[in-house]
Amino acid sequence: MNMSFSAGKTALGGMLTALSVVCMFLTNVIPVAEYALPALAGVVIMVAVVELGYKGACMVYAASAALSLLLVSNLEAVLMYVLLFGYYSILKSVFEKLRRPYFCIGLKFAVFNLAVILVYFLAIGLLGLPAETFELFGTNVPLLFLVLGNVVFAIYDVGLTRLVTCYCLRYHDRVRNMFRLPK
Repeated sequence: MNMSFSAGKTALGGMLTALSVVCMFLTNVIPVAEYALPALAGVVIMVAVVELGYKGACMVYAASAALSLLLVSNLEAVLMYVLLFGYYSILKSVFEKLRRPYFCIGLKFAVFNLAVILVYFLAIGLLGLPAETFELFGTNVPLLFLVLGNVVFAIYDVGLTRLVTCYCLRYHDRVRNMFRLPK
């Protein structure tokens, strides 16, 4: 019985890793979704948190991040996944266990803002992305993008909470049975 539990966790972890990598690989095909697809790959990591726990979710994240770095040519999308969306689902579940809602919200936004600022500087410095990429009608507006990003992030966070609730209510038992995981 213990052997099938390990095999089931390994199989599920492999499938979730593959699904995350497919989401990331699609940024090669659909470049306009370079932020949406890493966010979707982050939703997959939330399933790993629910089904495999923190350790298993970290392993899925690490494997999918490494494979994305190797297979995905859209490096800005990979940076968004590696530096924010990939691990955010894991941190979100840790933060929400603190039972201090305002502190939790502050931590979430601090992580988001630090990650986005890091991605911005890495995209310009490391990837050589021209600063004109962040211009709107000839005006450099990274601060406006950051403010709008915070609004979208708030929506993403609420949506992630609702998706995990829906997943737990509708699919959790099915996945557990399919992979013969303990209840």
